[in-house]
Amino acid sequence: MIQSLALASLAAMIRSYDYTEAGSNNSSGQLIGVPSYLEELPSDAELNINNDCIETGYYFTSGNAFPMATANGSHIGYRTVREEVSGANGYKEYTFYDDPTHTASFIRAFPLLPDYDLDNLAGYPNEVKVYRENGSLVSSQTTTYDAYEYALNNKSYSLNDYSTCPAVIFTNNSYTPKSKYVYPIQSINQLDDVETMTDYVHGDPSHPTLLTSSQSINSDGRVYKTRYHYTNEYTDDPHVKQSMLNKNILLPAWKTEYIVDDTLVDASRVLWQYYNTKGNVTLNTGIVSALDIHPHTSWRYEATWDESNDFVPGVWDLQKSIPTYNLTYGLPEKVTTSGWTLSDDYAYSLSGKVLSHTYGAYVTTSIYHPDSDLLQFMTNIDGTSTSYTYDGLLRLSWIKDNQRNITTDFTYQYTNSNTNRSYLEQTVTYPQLGLRTNHPLTTRSYIDGLGRLLEVNQKAQGPTASQSIITSTSYDNVGRISRSYEPRSVNNDSLKYEGASGPHTLYTYEPSPLNRKLMVTSPETWLTTSYSY
Repeated sequence: MIQSLALASLAAMIRSYDYTEAGSNNSSGQLIGVPSYLEELPSDAELNINNDCIETGYYFTSGNAFPMATANGSHIGYRTVREEVSGANGYKEYTFYDDPTHTASFIRAFPLLPDYDLDNLAGYPNEVKVYRENGSLVSSQTTTYDAYEYALNNKSYSLNDYSTCPAVIFTNNSYTPKSKYVYPIQSINQLDDVETMTDYVHGDPSHPTLLTSSQSINSDGRVYKTRYHYTNEYTDDPHVKQSMLNKNILLPAWKTEYIVDDTLVDASRVLWQYYNTKGNVTLNTGIVSALDIHPHTSWRYEATWDESNDFVPGVWDLQKSIPTYNLTYGLPEKVTTSGWTLSDDYAYSLSGKVLSHTYGAYVTTSIYHPDSDLLQFMTNIDGTSTSYTYDGLLRLSWIKDNQRNITTDFTYQYTNSNTNRSYLEQTVTYPQLGLRTNHPLTTRSYIDGLGRLLEVNQKAQGPTASQSIITSTSYDNVGRISRSYEPRSVNNDSLKYEGASGPHTLYTYEPSPLNRKLMVTSPETWLTTSYSY
């Protein structure tokens, strides 16, 4: 188990985990499954030892039998886990499902049968609580789960008898491999004395694992519901519906509705249709299993309120339609947008990348590298073009505006040294910039080990040619921005790291894992913005 996790940065960020019971030094762990070396044989079992048939009640295995399918692959579960980040920032407490009825056994009946789902909810938190540093509760989330058990199919296996004794102890044994889908059915969230209860409804008997609706009730008493409709509820065309079911096309939901207090306020839907062998949409009056089925039209429903604040129901408005597909990749070749005169036409490469996008006389084309399939050359709708090259690690190394002859070079450096820091450098070279020719503008962005921006150095872009503009950011030991520094000019034409200094905006946070802002103080310190929750 993880006890601490340290992330290297300017301010050490350490996450600590505690697995003991609340208010105790006792472990909250529960032994769910153990390796079994000793197996109990049937009472009439006999083994041949030195040509004598000897009754025995136990059998020592040469290896062990470990029930990896138990509790999602774990043999120990923890009822309580506490997570804390270094610094005065409170902590999170997770409470997990506990199976008090199951006790692990060192001795098991021979021959061993697979154990499945003795604790199928292991790893799912029942409750997550967030505490401030002073121990007061900020928020909590309580979740209730259910599990759908798929159809059971008995399996069996047999072992051959290697003993010459008359007792037969290796008989056919059957077991049931269980497969379950665990899902939430209700969650109760409390934050700053505001409670939200959300109920989840999953599927009908034919598709029991699909989320069909989620309904939330806030402290204001209003009911917010999202309803998902899948293929089994498709209503536009019964033949298309049956063909989609035959092809196991269930996701995504073809219609989604947003309902407030039993009133439909917003919705979207996608209608599907058959496409012939040329990729063109075709209307059929029956089920045609040989034809492909793809999304054809997308629609939007929006209700509103008039100037008198009277409710105005919405209507279904057509958004887009796709009359033609590239059947090789299942991608649209022609897309029409409601209200537009022309269509968007697409052509694709052998790997499914867009080669051209055409709208009337406006065309954008792309060429990809033959080995890496990365973008190599792009022609814009005005005829201008851009070239791209990459380094050996497939990182962007060079961009060229071919008409204006402007180039952008990228340099990468990664290191863990405090004196030789990691950075991304970008140099834009202009053939003519004012009175200067082939003038480069270089910007180096220093990052820490977590990829966070520490400092931006804009070389020779200050008041004089030898001065650079430096902008810095610092973080606290929880990883939050603590200071955002004002840009400053520095005599630095070597792009070296300067470090944070000077006037800055100061951020103060609530001492809890929610990391909510409490106060923002401007660089001049005369203006402070405070937040309350």
